[in-house]
Amino acid sequence: MFLKAKSCLIMLAAACAVLSSVSVQRAAADFIEGGDLVLDVTIDSTNYRMHVFTNIGTNSLTVNADGTVDYLVVAGGGAASGYAGLPPPVRVTASSGTYTDRIAVEWDAAPGALSYAVWRSATPAPETARYVFETGALVFHDTAVTPGRNYYYWVKTRKVGLISDYSARADGWRRSRAVGRTAAGDFDGDGRMDPAVYRAADGQWRIMLSGSGYTETIRYLGGPGYVSASGDYDGDGLADLAVYNESTGAWLGMLSGDGRQGALALGGTGWEPVPADYDGDGRTDPAVYHALTGGWRVLLSGSAYTMAATTLGGSGYLPAPADYDGDGFTDPAVYQLRTIGDGWDLGYWQAQMSGSGYVPDTWEFGEGRRYPVSGDYSGNYRSDPAVYRETDGRWFIAGGAGPLAPVVTLGGPGYVPVPGDYDGDGVLDIVVYHAMTGRWLAQLSGSGYTLHSAILGGPDYLPAVR
Repeated sequence: MFLKAKSCLIMLAAACAVLSSVSVQRAAADFIEGGDLVLDVTIDSTNYRMHVFTNIGTNSLTVNADGTVDYLVVAGGGAASGYAGLPPPVRVTASSGTYTDRIAVEWDAAPGALSYAVWRSATPAPETARYVFETGALVFHDTAVTPGRNYYYWVKTRKVGLISDYSARADGWRRSRAVGRTAAGDFDGDGRMDPAVYRAADGQWRIMLSGSGYTETIRYLGGPGYVSASGDYDGDGLADLAVYNESTGAWLGMLSGDGRQGALALGGTGWEPVPADYDGDGRTDPAVYHALTGGWRVLLSGSAYTMAATTLGGSGYLPAPADYDGDGFTDPAVYQLRTIGDGWDLGYWQAQMSGSGYVPDTWEFGEGRRYPVSGDYSGNYRSDPAVYRETDGRWFIAGGAGPLAPVVTLGGPGYVPVPGDYDGDGVLDIVVYHAMTGRWLAQLSGSGYTLHSAILGGPDYLPAVR
């Protein structure tokens, strides 16, 4: 194969000259890089790696009117090649658990940039990265990622005839919609949480009723765009089906007391559901949290559903509401994983305690963890700060809780936590769900934390949560 260069873009050895022809062959590695055809070239017995500028996104060469093509040698042979002075973008960041549907990669504009090529890897090594997208914007929303896993990103600057080196690396991860919330509830009134899953494709709920020997029942509420947001909205001791649509802020509910269906509006784009009993009247209150601004909005059932609002958290914080002071009121709370240097991460918590007039309180707990799973693991009527790490299935509970050690292992990659009181003894049990297989694993406090398992759900089903 022979290519003629229209112009010499960099210095090769001693002098820059227009080459009449060069002998090249396609590189053995991936040869499409941000729309370029990457070739191995030999010039005077010296090997180089060369980018041939193509029609973006295709394998066809951009041929000039005189039959030549433009190229850029970017590595090899000790040549003074480099990237012709085109800098990569700086301040590249990737969101860490901020979103349930994507990782947002952002960067500052680079001088002279026409577009930016985004590279991604499942490891920190840049040589394992693969090109994923090109954009003229300063942000890329990566939706093709698995919740709970770390991803590593680099960005290159591009302009006509030039491409930069990699930017500094940015690390990010996507949060599961179900993580950080407890089990949907007790659907049959026997005092025990019932395993339940929800499928958004058609609004199907599958529930294993503990009071009937864990027989399965199927109900329908919701559909595309809706996520589960169950709770006891009518205060009769039975969990009610409820769903929330983030795009519209629409809530739909089916009350267990009389079977009535209801609807209301609260939230919308950027707001996620955090229903709980915030006013202590025994009924679940519709509530939402905004992951970017830290806004909270609650419709208080005990006050004729008047709206209460506060600000706590914001970008990088995960909602972690629970009754931390044991007064029967759910306290707004958030959790953030902060990098403190030398590869160490530290969990930072903020809460507005109802028993202290909602004065903000802070504490640190949970280094190197992922998801908050707070709840009453000790049976003292107060929620214990706790976190779950999906990489190895370890649960970290502040100070330990009752017979539990401070560290418990159950779960691992692909498992999401669904803590709840499944045996009715007033103590939260360690429970996880695997979305690909539908397998539930549980360590129940009432039976000495022995391991139990069940199958319910599978692909397209998420655990029903509140």
